Amino acid sequence: MHEVDAAIEAVASLVASGMDWADVSAVVKEERKKGNPVAELIHSLDLEKNRMTLLLSANLDDASEEDLTKPASRVEVDLSMSALANTGESAAPFNGSLA
Repeated sequence: MHEVDAAIEAVASLVASGMDWADVSAVVKEERKKGNPVAELIHSLDLEKNRMTLLLSANLDDASEEDLTKPASRVEVDLSMSALANTGESAAPFNGSLA
């Protein structure tokens, strides 16, 4: 979850600095090329909706052999929320649906 918060904070700080969307995308692409692990998590940006899609895989420390062979999952997050709050938002449609 720390990595998700780091990605949210990185993009949000670029936006808060007044950088336009094209420049934010360019910075993320440049950081990916440099091997920045946070930038490598960012799959795409939808800054008009204040969202981005991250590529997340199982925590390598806790992953089973089967988990290590699975492709990364695409997870959309809201830039105005923390990783934990985004997790709650994702689960909200399911809350009470099994009651």
